[in-house]
Amino acid sequence: MITSKEEVLNKFESQPDGFHDVLDEMSEELYRDKDIILKALDLEHKVFGEYSDTDFMDKVPIEIRNDKDFIMEAIFHNTWALCHASDRLREDKEIARAMLSACLELDSNYEGLLGVSPKLLDDREFIMKEVYESGWPIQCISERLLDDKEVVLKALLGDPGIASYNYSYASPRLQKDVDVQVVTLLSLDKMVEDIVFDDKIVDFANTIDYLKLEQKDGIYVSKKDIMMNVVKYNGDFLDLAIDELKNDRELVLEALKQTSQFYRNAIPKHRYLSSGPIYKYPTAMKFASDALKTDSEFALDAIKIDFEAYEFISDELKSKESFKPEKLLELNPFMLKYCSFDFKNNKKLVTDLIVKDELVLQFASDELRNDKELLLKAIKEIQGDALCFASDTLKDDDEVVKAAVLTGGMNIDYASDRLKDDKDMMLLAVQYDSSAAVYASDRLKKDKNFAKKVVVMNDITLQFIDDKLKNDKQFLIEALSDTSGIANGQVLFDLNYDFSDDKDLAMVIVRRHGAEFEDLSDELRDDKEVAVAAIKNDYPLAFEYVSDRLKDDKELLTFALIENEVLDLEQANEILSCASERLQNDKDILEIMKKFK
Repeated sequence: MITSKEEVLNKFESQPDGFHDVLDEMSEELYRDKDIILKALDLEHKVFGEYSDTDFMDKVPIEIRNDKDFIMEAIFHNTWALCHASDRLREDKEIARAMLSACLELDSNYEGLLGVSPKLLDDREFIMKEVYESGWPIQCISERLLDDKEVVLKALLGDPGIASYNYSYASPRLQKDVDVQVVTLLSLDKMVEDIVFDDKIVDFANTIDYLKLEQKDGIYVSKKDIMMNVVKYNGDFLDLAIDELKNDRELVLEALKQTSQFYRNAIPKHRYLSSGPIYKYPTAMKFASDALKTDSEFALDAIKIDFEAYEFISDELKSKESFKPEKLLELNPFMLKYCSFDFKNNKKLVTDLIVKDELVLQFASDELRNDKELLLKAIKEIQGDALCFASDTLKDDDEVVKAAVLTGGMNIDYASDRLKDDKDMMLLAVQYDSSAAVYASDRLKKDKNFAKKVVVMNDITLQFIDDKLKNDKQFLIEALSDTSGIANGQVLFDLNYDFSDDKDLAMVIVRRHGAEFEDLSDELRDDKEVAVAAIKNDYPLAFEYVSDRLKDDKELLTFALIENEVLDLEQANEILSCASERLQNDKDILEIMKKFK
C-alpha cells in the first residue's frame, strides 16, 4: 500500500500509462488529497481520451465530491469527473455551463455533459437558453426535449456550426418536420453568396427523406413545398431548385417577393455595415426559366413585385411598346431606374413617384437630388431615409439634415462630416436613436461633455465613446450615477469587464441595473453590500450569483425573498435552490416561502 503523496506523484510522472495500478495501491487517506485526484483525472484524459474510465472517483469521499470549487476545477482536467459529483452539484447550473467550456477546452466529445443531472437536462427553460446562446449540443438533453420543436429550432439557429450534428439527434418526428429541415439547411451556410456544400453535408442532406437531392454542380432541391419554405427565407435560394421548379410561376413569384422585400428594407438592415450604395442580392428572376422570362403576363407580375426582374426578361419583350420602362412606372415606380434622362429629371413625375416610395429618389437626376424643396417634401411627408440619396450639398444643409434626424436619429449616418461633428446636431440624433452615437466624429467621441450627455441619455452609448473615457473611472461614475436616462444592462460588457472588480463603480452600475451583478468579479460577488444593492434594484435573482459564503447568509437570503413584491413562486424556488443546504431547511426561511404558495 502506498501512503506517501510524494511517491504517488513520482509514479504518476514516471509511469503515466500505469497510473491505474498506482491508484489501486493507494491508501484510503490519499483519496482525500485533491492534488492527487486532479493529477489522476488529468492523466486519465491524456492517456485514454474519450474512453476515460473515472470510476476511481467513487473512492473519493463524498464531502470532496460535494465541494463545488473542487468539482469546478476537476471538470477542466476531465469532463467525466462530473458523473461522480454529488447529486446537488450535478444539478448546479453554473457547473453545467462550465462543463460546456471544459468540453471545448479539452477538445473532448460532448458526452461528458451527460454527467449533468437528468433533471437539469430536462429543464426546458435552462436548455432553451443554453442551446441558443451557448451552443449546448442537443445530444445531451432529455428525450422529451429532443421532440420539442421550439427547443430543436433554437438549437439549430443558435450555432450553425453544429446544425447537422444537432439535426441528427432530433427526434424522428422532428427530422421530418419541414420547418426543422429548412432551418437546418439554411443554418449549414449563412453566407448566401458563397454556398459551398461539401460531400459531408451532401451525405447529411440525403438523410432527410423528405428531400430528394442530387449532386451535380451543386445541390438541387426537387420538392416544391420545401423550396417554397426556402425561398421565403431568401429568394436567392431559387438557384438550388431543379429546372422544373425554376419554371414554376408560384415558386418564382414567391422568391421575387423575398428579394424585393430585402431591397426595400436594405437601408435600415445594413446601416451599421455601410452608408454607401444599397447592397442587394440578385433578383430571383435571374434564376427563372427562359420560358418565364419570355412570358409577357408573368413578366409583368414579376416586375410589379421586383423591378430588377426587368433586367432578365427577354429582349423580345423589352422591344415591345408596352414594356418600355416609362410605360411600367405605374406598375412599379422603381422602373425610373431604366427610364431616359428626361423622365429622371422631371420634377413633377419624380415628386409623384417618391410619394409612392421615397427610395425612388436614388434614380432621379443629379439636379433633382440637389433640389431642397423636393428633398424636404420627401423627408417630412414620407421618410428621412431619402437623405441617403441627396446630393452632398444637401447632406451638409442644417435644415435638411435636422428634418431627416427628426424622423429617425440614425439618418445622421447620411449627413456630412461637418454635421457629424456638430454637437447639437449629434445630440438631437442620439435623442431620437441612441445608436446614432456611433456616427459622431472622433472629436466628439473624445469630448467629455458630449460623451457624458449621451451616456446619461442611454448607457448603451458607452460602446461608442473614446476608449480613454471608457477607462476614466471618475467620468464613468459621474455619468452613470445620473439615472434619468435608460439603463440597458450591458455597461460591464461595453467596458470589456475592465471594472468588474472595482467596488466604487460596481455599486453605481448595479444601482442602475441589478442584473449586471452576475458579471462582477468573484471578490465583489462575495461583498454583501454590493449584493444588497443589486437585489434592491429589482434583481432578487442576484442571490444566485453570490459567493458560497453569502449563500449561507440568512439575512441576505431573507432580503432577496421579501424585498421584491412581484417575486413569484418559481423565482423564489430558484433563489432558495441556490442557498446553502442549511438555509434551505431553515424554519424561518420555509415560513417566508409559504407566502408564495
